[in-house]
Amino acid sequence: MSERIERLTQVSLKLRVGELTVAALNRRMLLRTTNPFGREADRDGLGVTLEDVPDEAHGVLIPSQRVLSRLPKVSLYRSWIRYVPRQYDRHYADLSTTYEAYLDRFSSKSRSSLRRKARKFEERSGGSICWKCYTTTDEIAEFYRLAREISQQSYQERLLDAGLPEDEQFYASMIESAKVGAVRGYLIFLDGTPVAYLYCPIRDAVVSYAYLGYRAEFSELSPGTVLLWLVMEDLFREGAYKIFDFTEGGDRGRHSQKRLFSTDSVACADIYVFRPTTMNLVAVGAHATVEWLSTSIGAALDRIGLKRALKSWTRTLRRA
Repeated sequence: MSERIERLTQVSLKLRVGELTVAALNRRMLLRTTNPFGREADRDGLGVTLEDVPDEAHGVLIPSQRVLSRLPKVSLYRSWIRYVPRQYDRHYADLSTTYEAYLDRFSSKSRSSLRRKARKFEERSGGSICWKCYTTTDEIAEFYRLAREISQQSYQERLLDAGLPEDEQFYASMIESAKVGAVRGYLIFLDGTPVAYLYCPIRDAVVSYAYLGYRAEFSELSPGTVLLWLVMEDLFREGAYKIFDFTEGGDRGRHSQKRLFSTDSVACADIYVFRPTTMNLVAVGAHATVEWLSTSIGAALDRIGLKRALKSWTRTLRRA
């Protein structure tokens, strides 16, 4: 497996209050992407090399670095500022087993629930489910057009800024990946209308859950969950890949289906190492403070039973 990819990129430290982004602090970073399932997966984030960081970069970002133990949120590393805003379990499914063995890992209640959702969608579809896998350059272009229509209407894009990206660079990367068979797009349809999408880049026999979205008006049919259920079966039957990587999330709330569909997880952290400048220190301090306030307010609202109602109201407001 290839271990590391580097490139300079603009990174936004988003200041969120709950699920709302209120501001963003932009920093130019050297992005180092490692494989959490590869040979570097036993690192603890202390092996960051700084000597080759370009002068124009404010620092280094290593997203989803596998760690052996929990790291301090803010600390000094060789006089640089190390900031670890997120530490989480990165869930994945081992595709090297059989589909039957995979199903055995689900509880009987979970299997029953997933099959019930699939049957409900099937019945609403007139007795069969229409869904498609897109792989070639022409197919990916068509997938992107249809998936963007869904994304524009999904709460993932409207509320969470987590829809399928709408920019030329992302589109070009999709097409280039399709040329070498390194991407898959999935759509599920209802009465001929696409209602949910799943976008999966592929690297080193690892299929990654990158973007999933659905039309909110069909949420009672769980189209995203049904699509993921069908995709997992298809990948196991094909037998061409080693891992389905659910990426970050999966611990609670809207990401819980990632944990449900996974077979295991690895501990990961997003690690920023900033040059010791005043602006970088202010950026880290502001981001850490807002994160702490947001978490504290969320916990307080949850204790008095208002958090769910506030989320529902906010989503309604954003859709308006």
